[in-house]
Amino acid sequence: MDGPALIADLLGMESRRAQHAWLAARVARLSTAQQHELAAALKTSADQVRGSDIQRCLELGQLIRDLAQLVDDPGIDALGLLALANAYVIGLGQFQHGIELYDQAAALYATVGDVASQAQSQIGKLWALASLGRAEEALAVGEWASEVLRQHARWIPLATLISNLAIIHGRSGEDAAALVRFTQAEELYQTHAPTAE
Repeated sequence: MDGPALIADLLGMESRRAQHAWLAARVARLSTAQQHELAAALKTSADQVRGSDIQRCLELGQLIRDLAQLVDDPGIDALGLLALANAYVIGLGQFQHGIELYDQAAALYATVGDVASQAQSQIGKLWALASLGRAEEALAVGEWASEVLRQHARWIPLATLISNLAIIHGRSGEDAAALVRFTQAEELYQTHAPTAE
């Protein structure tokens, strides 16, 4: 599967109806792994355009959800929800709506027994909660999610989550706790980040 070419074709369509029809005509020929690769590529594209083209970001999130509906895959649907949640929280500052989407994604991961992805889906929710003045709730969610990510050796998402916790501590005036968290995150990034060869 040539992910970039597929995405370019898909995004070249003029309407959501055309995009949906394009997906419907092609997904049956893709293996489950290829369907997941396509969804991940769409999510990456959504993340890349979030700061420059929020409408495109939202469209990509919905395309992921369209793909999920066509192949009846809750994990892909959760990924689409995460793309949308990030758009609403980071791109539009609509924190409560984003929290609802993060929770929907977590619930989908829970239904398929993927507790590690369920925990990872809460990373963006931390910032949204803190932005609504719910720092204690954000820290509690973060503690649960960090333990799950640690148990499943998802080191880079864990480092990102810990960085978010550090920012929340810092915004709450807890500078010492923030410094501890930033140090933990830095150690994880240094130990587990992929290296260029």
